Amino acid sequence: MIPVLAPTPPFIPDTKLVGILGQLGLLTSLQWVVDFGDSDSISATDQQTLGTIPSGGIVFTRGPNSSVDAQRDGTFVGTLGKQSSGEYLSVNGTTVLPLGRVASPRATWSDNAHKNSALFTFAGWFYRDAAASGAWFFYTGGFSAGSPGINIGATLDGDPDPNCPYLEVGNSSGGFAASLVADTLTVPKGSAMFVALSADEASGSFVFQINGSQQTVSATYSSPSSSAAALTEANVSAGNNENTNTGRVYNAAWWSRALSASELLGLYNADKSKFGL
Repeated sequence: MIPVLAPTPPFIPDTKLVGILGQLGLLTSLQWVVDFGDSDSISATDQQTLGTIPSGGIVFTRGPNSSVDAQRDGTFVGTLGKQSSGEYLSVNGTTVLPLGRVASPRATWSDNAHKNSALFTFAGWFYRDAAASGAWFFYTGGFSAGSPGINIGATLDGDPDPNCPYLEVGNSSGGFAASLVADTLTVPKGSAMFVALSADEASGSFVFQINGSQQTVSATYSSPSSSAAALTEANVSAGNNENTNTGRVYNAAWWSRALSASELLGLYNADKSKFGL
């Protein structure tokens, strides 16, 4: 009698961000992942403090701390554990610290981003309000001269390169170590988008990406600070505090290495179907 062989189950790709990173081989030097469709990141019992991904990493909170603060906490939208474009953190101009890292102990991955030989990658999915001017995606300081830290965002309407992604690096001597703009790229409004920046300051290579488009900016920091960042926490956002436009954070991740341009494109292509792209 010929045995009946059970059919091989079809391969179903993971839709969780950390699962996608594992399938793509992008777990090396991964510092943290936040994913508002992943029940390992946000649970029904404690939506204020996000779970640690990967295990042993840092902890993020909605708002500045683990206490509920309606004025400064982002609002979770969607179904916990569901993987779709309907799961995200909603933030607006009054949400000053929409998603903050627990401040103690300090993390070298965030402090090193504004220093000499900075090596990092930031990537995630965001939504920028159709009426928004600027946008902030990640910041540890750097908003003004003499404030050590970095700010990854979109330039304001009316700037020389409006609506382009940028990296601003503050130092501690009253100036900026870098102010880089990817002027061939556009940060869209009113739609979900993939945002990424891979930085290798020592080699002078900064790869910006918006959805499937990339631009490499060649530069190095000028007199960067060696001190800690101005902010004791790293903050993930999707809006700007100059107005009350609503933004969204779907997921985000940070590596203490510079992902290659092809790795960033692979990540975008693996996750874009969730957002209808």
